Amino acid sequence: MENPQNRVSVAANNATNPLLTGGITEQKSPVPKDSEKGIDYLAFSYSVNTDLVDGYSSLWKVKGTGLAPYPGEPYNEVYTNVPFMKTSLNVNFNARNYKTYVRFNPSTAKYGKSRKLVTPSESQEIVAKAIDAISFLVPPEFDVVQENGTITRAHNWKKHVKLQRVDCARNLQIHDPLLFMREVEAQIPKRKRETFTHRPGKKGWGLVNKTKEVGRDQLYHKDAELGLDWANELLTSQEGSCFRFETQLRKDRLEQFGFHTLADLTEENMWNAIEVRWDACRWGITFPEPGMLKETLAHLSFNDQCNVVEYLAIHSLGMESGYTESRRRRVGKLVQDLGLRVGDPIETQGKGTRYVDIFTGRVENVSQNSTL
Repeated sequence: MENPQNRVSVAANNATNPLLTGGITEQKSPVPKDSEKGIDYLAFSYSVNTDLVDGYSSLWKVKGTGLAPYPGEPYNEVYTNVPFMKTSLNVNFNARNYKTYVRFNPSTAKYGKSRKLVTPSESQEIVAKAIDAISFLVPPEFDVVQENGTITRAHNWKKHVKLQRVDCARNLQIHDPLLFMREVEAQIPKRKRETFTHRPGKKGWGLVNKTKEVGRDQLYHKDAELGLDWANELLTSQEGSCFRFETQLRKDRLEQFGFHTLADLTEENMWNAIEVRWDACRWGITFPEPGMLKETLAHLSFNDQCNVVEYLAIHSLGMESGYTESRRRRVGKLVQDLGLRVGDPIETQGKGTRYVDIFTGRVENVSQNSTL
């Protein structure tokens, strides 16, 4: 396995507004070869052929009323849902700018509700089929009708399909899921403008790190979300369970990661977005090794060992109010430097020996020379 320390950092920086803007780094990390990553949702738009659009089809519903458009009566926007592969397309037609807006999940379209994800190139192929499926209502202007009645699509049509939203996803196979869930819940995102919420819900455990407009990041128990009857059993099994990290990109974040048109939907752009947003959420946590507190403290003096054990025990019992501020600062810093968790029972404490690697999608051992 490649040492993660050898991979190029891809953090996106912007001095004026690091949350909303920032260019793509020129050097990008290599893209993993496995199939446990891909596109989970797409929203796109394109200009329609004004001469051929069927704006008064009975399939449409007028936005605001839910009624079918009546010929001769003006409207601004209509919408409909069109069955497509193993899902459906949410289609909106704006009569003011003659543009169509489409939303759907390309992975669900191909595989149904499952763990499987489609690649960016597969997504492009599926989008082409989606446009074919709705062209009888909203034919794109990049499709040219020849004199013999055949339709020819422009070779550069992908550049005429504007991306409105892209969800990039990475599956994670997590061993010791209960410990993983507890640890990531304690993390704080880098950007204070984001709202960090816990989503228990009927569909299982999850965390959401969101903004008002430019997107959100999610980490959730995928097996539970799929409704697997044995999902809760997997939380305590040796084989572990599947979790998923999803980053939803809209507006400025699309710009930041280079997603302008369908032609920009590439493996490199997708993976760059996953790595940068994962880093921003701080969910690549290091796992402590329960029951290894003695080994963790072995290099300390006996006096410091006693101080740390006492500090952890006092906090786990809720009796820390008796500490002086100077003692709290000194011993507290020592505990923090050791990577120990204040408030957790002593028997669960230990040195961080494993971490969640977004590149491999698994829990890996921390190498001795690692700076994690």
